[in-house]
Amino acid sequence: MPDRNPDCQGGVAEGAPEPLRQDQTTMSENTSTPKQGNQNARRHGLTSNIVLAHQLNDFNTLRNELLAQCKPEGVIETTAFERVLTARWNMFRAQEAEAALLFECAEDQDPLTDPKTRQLADLFSRYYTRFEGSYNRALKQLKDFQTNRAIETLKTNPETDQRTLPPLTELQKIQRFAKRTPPKKVGLTEEEMLAGFAEADRQEIKKMARNVGCPVPVLLLRMARFAWKNNTPKAA
Repeated sequence: MPDRNPDCQGGVAEGAPEPLRQDQTTMSENTSTPKQGNQNARRHGLTSNIVLAHQLNDFNTLRNELLAQCKPEGVIETTAFERVLTARWNMFRAQEAEAALLFECAEDQDPLTDPKTRQLADLFSRYYTRFEGSYNRALKQLKDFQTNRAIETLKTNPETDQRTLPPLTELQKIQRFAKRTPPKKVGLTEEEMLAGFAEADRQEIKKMARNVGCPVPVLLLRMARFAWKNNTPKAA
């Protein structure tokens, strides 16, 4: 059974590709026949997205695990998810094909060194590397899409709980976005706080704040606390 993907996390999404049935033997995407000149593809079938009947359970298990962990939403994310799924499945196929070469080798012989299988083992290894590159690119693209969705969510509602953001959201980018976003205004500005005072009083308060070495709002707060403390009647 394919390994779990270490880069994805948590849940199930709507609109993702359905599991294959027993009457289906290929994935829906990129199933065109290889070109006439590509003899490796014609011979080994590793450049198309074939799912054989005995592999359906493995494929559907991989699909369901990736879907639950990545949670794509919408057509764009789902398309990127299908590329992730395709590439990860083909990595599994290349591993299976290479493992099958063990049965063609002499006893205790490595397929990479056995003259009978060395060429095929090298070919399958190159296929795996190619599929791994496709997988990493597709996964990065899906992460970017989900991070952009998270940023749009935070623009609309800055108080959104980060635990509810898409699972592949890159938190470092979210933190950089938060630093560029001005903080939400809290309380009154200095001028707003002084608006209720006469001009002479405003100038006097500002002068006092400079002498004390604290902002006007802090000075006013201290003055209010002092007045409240000294004017509050004490219990008998």
